[in-house]
Amino acid sequence: MSEVPRAQLTRPGPLARLTEESEHRLDVLRRGMRRSKSFALFVVLASDAARAEVLWRLREWSGRDGVPELLFFSWRQDAARELDRFLAAANRESPLAGAVVPYAEVLLDAEGGRALAELNMGRDMLGRLITGPLVLVVPASRAGELARAAEDLWDVRAGTVVVEAEAAADAKADAKADAKADVDAGVDAGVEGQASHLREIEASGEVAPGALVDAWVRIGDAFFKATLYDEAIHAAKEAERLARGVGYTGGLIHALVLRAGVLETTGPFEESVRVSREALAHSRVVGMRGVESASRFILARALRRGGQSEEALQHLDAALHDLEGIDMPRERAFILGEIGDILQARGQLDDALRIQKEQLSIFERIGEDRARAMTLGRIANILQARGQLDDALHIRQQEQLPVFERLGDVRSLLVARTNLAQDLLTRNAPGDRNEAARLLRLAHAEAERLGLPEAEHIRQIQQSHNLPT
Repeated sequence: MSEVPRAQLTRPGPLARLTEESEHRLDVLRRGMRRSKSFALFVVLASDAARAEVLWRLREWSGRDGVPELLFFSWRQDAARELDRFLAAANRESPLAGAVVPYAEVLLDAEGGRALAELNMGRDMLGRLITGPLVLVVPASRAGELARAAEDLWDVRAGTVVVEAEAAADAKADAKADAKADVDAGVDAGVEGQASHLREIEASGEVAPGALVDAWVRIGDAFFKATLYDEAIHAAKEAERLARGVGYTGGLIHALVLRAGVLETTGPFEESVRVSREALAHSRVVGMRGVESASRFILARALRRGGQSEEALQHLDAALHDLEGIDMPRERAFILGEIGDILQARGQLDDALRIQKEQLSIFERIGEDRARAMTLGRIANILQARGQLDDALHIRQQEQLPVFERLGDVRSLLVARTNLAQDLLTRNAPGDRNEAARLLRLAHAEAERLGLPEAEHIRQIQQSHNLPT
C-alpha cells in the first residue's frame, strides 16, 4: 500500500482554535505516543475543524521528538480496503512504526463494517504489524458505535482523548482580531495569501476535503467579521466548491449561509435570497433543527431587506419553533430581534419594544457585548418612533457607540453614527446640526471605503439637510 506523496506544507495558522483542556489532552497523547515501545491503541474523539487540527498535529509530530513515523491511511471510503490489504499482506518482518486512521467512521460504514470487524478479530496480531501507536480519529457521536462494533479492540485502548474547538464566538473574535492586526501591520491579509496555503494543502491530498471546507468557512467568517467582504465571498465559494465535490452537506450549508450573510450586507439582495433558499433546502434534507433554524434566519433577513416582510416573519416564527427544546439562547435572541424590527416597521411599537427587551436580557445574560449594543440601537429606534427622543439619544451616545468603538466594529459604528446624526437633526438643539454633520462625514467615508450600499443613503441624508460632505 503506497501512501499519498507528501509535499512540504506551510500551515495557514490553526485550522481550529482548541480549548485549553483539549491542548492539555493532546500533550498527554503526544507523551503517550513517545512512550509506546510496543503496539498501543489511542482513540481521538474529534470532528469538523477540530479533527482537521488534530490531523495536522499528528503529521507534524510524525517522526519527530520521539514520536515514531506514522503512516496515514486514506480519509476516503477506500480506507477500509487499504486496511484489509494491510492486515492480509503486511510484512511482519518490517512492521509499521505507527499508523493513523484519520476518519475511523469509514471503517464502520464501508461494507457493513467488515474491515473494522477484521481489525477487531486481529487484535492479538496487531502487535506484530505495528510496533508503536495506532491512532483512530472519530467523532464523539460515533464513539459508541465503534466501541460496540469492536469490543475486543476497544478494551485494549491505551487512551481516549476528547478534542474540542473553542466556543464559536471566542474563535470568531480571535480570528477578527488577527485579520485586523494583519491589516494594521500592512501585511497581506487578503484571501490570496490564505488561499495559496489551503490550495497547497488540497493539492497534497493529505487532508480530507471536508476538513478543507471547514477551514475555508472559518477563514471566510474571519474576513466577514473584519469587513473584508470580497475575500469572504471568495472563501465561501471555495468551501462550496469542495463541499459539492464530495457531497459534504453540512459544510455546504455553512458555506452557503456565509455567502448569503455577506450578500445580505453588500447586496445584491436578490442573490442573498436565492443563496439562502438553497441553504434552507439542504438544511431540510439534513434534518437538524438547529441548522434549519439558522438557514431560515438568514433567509428571513434577506427577504426583509428585499421588502418581503410577510414571508420573512413566517420563516422567523418557524425558526423559533425549530429551537424549542434546544439550548441555543444566542440564536433565539437574534431571531427575536428580527421579529421586533418587522413589528416596529408595522407600527406595533409596544410589541416591538417588549420583544427587543427580551432579546436584550438574553444578550446580557450570555455576555454578548456587540449583540447587546445592536439591540440597544433597536430599542433607541423604537423610543425615537414613540417620541422619546432624549432617551434614544442617551442610549446611542452613552451605551451603544462606545461599545462599537472599543470593539473596532467599523460597519456597526458607521450605522450607529448615522442613526445618531438623524436623531440630532430631528432634535435640532444648539450644536446638534454641526455634530450631525461631523458624524455623517465619518460614516460616509467608511461606507465608501468598504463599498457598502449605506454610502448612498448617507449621502442622501446629507443632501436633504444641506450639510457639507
